Amino acid sequence: MIDADWVKALYGEPPYSPEEEGFIEHLLHSHTTIEQVGPVAEEAGVKTLVLSHLAPGNNPTERWQAAAAGFSGDLIVGEDLMEIGVGKRKS
Repeated sequence: MIDADWVKALYGEPPYSPEEEGFIEHLLHSHTTIEQVGPVAEEAGVKTLVLSHLAPGNNPTERWQAAAAGFSGDLIVGEDLMEIGVGKRKS
């Protein structure tokens, strides 16, 4: 997932060189943005949404939590070495 505001801040205001435009296009179209992920998860019927592969990695957790907009389930912002169980816990 990517923070589109971060991408825009990398390059400032247009005009962009063709190389910059291509990289911006790649970043925004190869990743789900904060604004997109909640509604996509909601439409898919997801109960718990775990965010991982976050760009930039040093964004504040609060910024990633904005992904809950449009999503009614639980949201977990992944962190390095975090372990999340899947399914029912064995006795």
